[in-house]
Amino acid sequence: MSYQESKTRDYGVNLCEGCFEKQRTIDRQFEEIQQLKQKLNANQRRLKDGFFGSSTPSSKVPLKANSLAENQLKKGGAKVGHQGFGRQVFTFEQADEVRISEVAEENCQVCECQLVSQSSNERAIYDLQREKIRRIYYKIRRKRCPICQKTVAGKIENAMPNAKLSNELIAEVAEQHYVLGRTLGQISERFSINYSTLSEALKRVGKMLEPCLEKLKSDYRKSFVRHADETSWRTDGAGGYSWYFGSKDVSLYLFRATRSASIPNEVFGKEQLMGVLVVDRYAGYNRVPCQIQYCYAHLLRDIKDLESEFETNEEVKNYTREMKICLTDAMQLRNRQLNEAEYRKKAKNIKTKIFELSQRQAVHPAIRRLQDFYVEKAGRLYGWCENSEIPAENNYAEREIRKVVIARKMSFGSQSKEGAKTREIWTSILLSLKKREENPRDKLIKALNKLGQNKDLDIAGELFGSQVD
Repeated sequence: MSYQESKTRDYGVNLCEGCFEKQRTIDRQFEEIQQLKQKLNANQRRLKDGFFGSSTPSSKVPLKANSLAENQLKKGGAKVGHQGFGRQVFTFEQADEVRISEVAEENCQVCECQLVSQSSNERAIYDLQREKIRRIYYKIRRKRCPICQKTVAGKIENAMPNAKLSNELIAEVAEQHYVLGRTLGQISERFSINYSTLSEALKRVGKMLEPCLEKLKSDYRKSFVRHADETSWRTDGAGGYSWYFGSKDVSLYLFRATRSASIPNEVFGKEQLMGVLVVDRYAGYNRVPCQIQYCYAHLLRDIKDLESEFETNEEVKNYTREMKICLTDAMQLRNRQLNEAEYRKKAKNIKTKIFELSQRQAVHPAIRRLQDFYVEKAGRLYGWCENSEIPAENNYAEREIRKVVIARKMSFGSQSKEGAKTREIWTSILLSLKKREENPRDKLIKALNKLGQNKDLDIAGELFGSQVD
């Protein structure tokens, strides 16, 4: 008599409850191991590249590798054999001051005979004239009409009514603070003027200049190529954002508490606009009323991330190698000094190559995801092929908004909403004038002098009367 249970005819299924429970435990532990491996890889990448991966600013990268030996051996300057132009010096006519260096000795120190005059040598040097505040005390004369008894007083032409600072000094403080990045504390110490005096002067004059922002928004809408970007900015200790909207004639900076699409809508308006907006893929710009061109530098970063994530996969390596060449060629095409016909021909070839890579049959899911993006967003990827004025990258905005990033590191943001609004006005006006005027500071001082004499002056027209082509 056999005590062994008869075996089932279905040999593919194990009906043992203990074995089944063991298999479930193995599967559950295998999934946990995979999840832990993914977290470990993510943490290792974060420790190496920073919280935002390849998008992490260099200042926030936790560990930075040492420069390669061959890079350390590289020296700055022109290539060997370059002729050069020598040191540039100014001429006698260009000098601000001419000084004569006299010979103090009358007799030769060797033979004690009398020295005889000889031809002079010439030398040009640059000297420093330190910033110095002048205290000016005005006695304002007055005259009275003997008939109607009306009193007429003398005018101070270089200062606002009841102001403690001249217009030239206000322009100097604004330029140092909002353009050069010096803090008001540093400027206050350098000029020996109370901090609150400088702050209130900037706020007061800033309110008078506020109409210029609407003029800059109008000129920005008329530009053919526009750029936009945003970065973080704290106001009164609360998180917020600094927005940049720029073109070749406009630098518009807005400091707001939100990163929503309401800010681009405020700048662009609702009417359809000509031209193109070059941006990254942030969704806040998706509904602007003009053509959009995505930044290829950000797309190239995604390709490099894919390459580093699957560095052993041959299909990924082949795809990323060809795609990197296409994206790099597209970004460098404008620097090759081609005429419009040659530019469009080469741009068409690059576009065709990108199309081919996007339509190629792929097995790896990460490649297919990127291919789907290039197919679905084709309307926002090839504006640069139509006109050589349209860049394939948004490096212009990245460079322009760097001024705000430096100011954020120096001052840690704005102390109040009023201070953020004042920075918004001054920064936009000063940097826009710098793009348009040969002497932007003189232009601003003359306009402020006129505004001090006529409070109804159209200050926006006075500063930015010229129209953008």
